[in-house]
Amino acid sequence: MGLLRANLPGFPLTEDELADATLGDGWSDEELPSLVAVEDDEVVGFVRAQVRRMLFDGRPIRGVCLSDLVVSEGHRRGASGAMLLARQLKGPQDVSWSDSATDFVVRAWRALG
Repeated sequence: MGLLRANLPGFPLTEDELADATLGDGWSDEELPSLVAVEDDEVVGFVRAQVRRMLFDGRPIRGVCLSDLVVSEGHRRGASGAMLLARQLKGPQDVSWSDSATDFVVRAWRALG
């Protein structure tokens, strides 16, 4: 929670609300989890996956909204954020989108295709 609060000013969720939205969501999918980057037993990055099931041309598909992509300040020169995003985008979902794209996130999505 400290990572989110330190890097996303005004992050609105409490710890319990984040746990419910991330782990307790009835739409969650084990194949499309939120991801955490850990280095030396310290959480240095996070990206939340919010799965949504929908229909496209009458066919059921899975979509994932990727949000709250954060990397601790001391690890931004590395590739932690890009690696988290790349891993999420390579998942089995049919479509991905973001509801909160910073300049970095826009550049990363474009670079990852």
